[in-house]
Amino acid sequence: PNVVCCCPGEPCCCCEPCCCCPCDAPACCCVGAGEEGADAVAACGVIALALVVVLAVLGVFVCVFFGTVLLQQAMQRHVHLLAMRAETKRTVVRDLRDVPREVLQYSVPTAPALEDLSP
Repeated sequence: PNVVCCCPGEPCCCCEPCCCCPCDAPACCCVGAGEEGADAVAACGVIALALVVVLAVLGVFVCVFFGTVLLQQAMQRHVHLLAMRAETKRTVVRDLRDVPREVLQYSVPTAPALEDLSP
């Protein structure tokens, strides 16, 4: 392999696969890594692509889950409103705003039968 290691402040010291810089050198850079570096970059690219695909699939599942929850809540609300609408058709509702409180306090609530109501 064509690997050249350079230490800061010193000329290039060797052409070996390993770096021969002194232990107290702050950094060492390998120049011209050759085919081994290209293989490593290709492997990293494949891993990154696989990670993106996995995250995209996971994102689709999360979107489907939250969409289902949102749709379920909307349907529950709709069914509740339909039930309340049907209940108001069966029950006579009377406005008691003008009735004095004393009358309401001691009276028993009653409603006329549906047959007695005129359409």
